[in-house]
Amino acid sequence: MKRELEKIGIMKKLFYSMVMIGMVMGIIFPYFVQEFVILEVDLTFRVACILAGIIVGILNYLLIRVILKNHLAPIILTAKEIANRNFNLEIKGKPYKYDILSELYESIISMASSLKETHEKLTNQAKIDSLTNLYNRTFFNESFSSLSNEGFSELKLALLYLDLDNFKYINDTYGHSVGDRALQMVAERLLDCVRVMDIIVRMGGDEFTIVLPGIKDETYINMVAQRVLEKIGEPMSICGQEITISVSIGIGIYPSDGNDICSLLNNADAAMYHAKKNNKGFSFYKNLN
Repeated sequence: MKRELEKIGIMKKLFYSMVMIGMVMGIIFPYFVQEFVILEVDLTFRVACILAGIIVGILNYLLIRVILKNHLAPIILTAKEIANRNFNLEIKGKPYKYDILSELYESIISMASSLKETHEKLTNQAKIDSLTNLYNRTFFNESFSSLSNEGFSELKLALLYLDLDNFKYINDTYGHSVGDRALQMVAERLLDCVRVMDIIVRMGGDEFTIVLPGIKDETYINMVAQRVLEKIGEPMSICGQEITISVSIGIGIYPSDGNDICSLLNNADAAMYHAKKNNKGFSFYKNLN
């Protein structure tokens, strides 16, 4: 902490200031004694007063340094931590009641807490699709950029790639407001098809992915795919219009269908186009070969 203060020259300036003040007081005191107490002051007394003044100045410097070390240095360090986006801060040093520096420090800690909440909120918002409130592609890329580091190496992971069939027709026929509401209803229905631990992502437009971690066999994968086909296929009533949507699903399994997220996603996408082309509802990538 002392080093931080020395970087901005506080300690050195403080020391010289206290010494100078001590010397001035040592010079003034003999004059005061001579003029007002009416005592003859000799050279020895003057020198002793100057030395005493210097000593008092140094003692004041040491006292103030302790105060600054306990108060100002933590404030400087805390401000630097906040500048480096470290908001997990606690009050350090020795705050004293009614001490203005302590109040300032506590205010900075409170500001850091507020900044942390705002930072986390903005970070989370950046990973959420504003229309459906599902996760978005940013979340998908960040969360599954390295599957081997996500604890999936010992268990299979299934990736379902979904594409709504002929969704452009709905937007062109009924308008984008109806299309947006349809996407919201699709998102709600998808959430009803999976476990809490499963992850649904809107990749963009009318494309979605469902990540099923911890898969031991294909029973659950088939069940989820079938439920998605059924739930999405149920008629939707939107703005007085009854709309029916179908979906095509491609399924890739980690690690057999890809040992990284790019290859797994591409292979699931290929399986989805195969299902769409052949009106099969859903297809496994492994069955394409």
